[in-house]
Parts: sequence; structure tokens; C-alpha cells
Amino acid sequence: MKLVIPELKRIHSPDKDIIEFEEEFKNDPYCILIQAMYGIHGQEGDESFDILVCNPSWIELEANNGIFSGRHYLITTRFDIDVIKKFLIDIALNCAASSWQEAAERLGRYGKWEFEDYIE
Repeated sequence: MKLVIPELKRIHSPDKDIIEFEEEFKNDPYCILIQAMYGIHGQEGDESFDILVCNPSWIELEANNGIFSGRHYLITTRFDIDVIKKFLIDIALNCAASSWQEAAERLGRYGKWEFEDYIE
């Protein structure tokens, strides 16, 4: 059986330029939406997986408000886009599966897949 291996094609934020963000929020509490675009290794095309990248300071502020869900959050002590990219690449290697559907569902444990719960 041939495995479908997901590949991180690119990442971006629809809210802010990631490089500017990296410089602007070095020590402040932050939470920014990152869209990791994954596709099948060696093939054209990609699909979006939404991940909220935040630091412990932001988590603490939110926790002081009572309660919130932690699904699809990536918590990092320092916003470093190279470290984040490497983490997202490593995730892909651990999500290989027998089909794209299955691989995408595995990736969906880390980021909200654009087709999660989609019914034709």
C-alpha cells in the first residue's frame, strides 16, 4: 500500500504579515491565526488548516476569564516563524496515511481543516 504523505506548501496569516508580527509582539501576550496550507507531497494543490498560535501570557489572560477550549491552538514561548514551520513540517510527516482524506483528518487534529465536517 502506497502512503499519502502530506507536505506543508506554505503558511500565512489572513490577519497580519507574519514577519511584522514576529517583530511587533516579542514579549506581549499574543494569539494570531496561521493558515497552514498542506497538500500531497510532490503534487499541486493544497488545503487550509487554521491554527491559533499564542504564547503562555495570552493563555493565562484567557484562563483568567474563566474557561476556553484548547483545540487547534499552538502554544509557543516565542513567536519564531522558522521554529513554527519546522513544527508544522514534522506534523505532516506523522500524518501519512493510505488516503488524503485520512491524512487530512489527522492534520485536522492540529489545525481546523477547511473541509472538516463537510457534507456533499
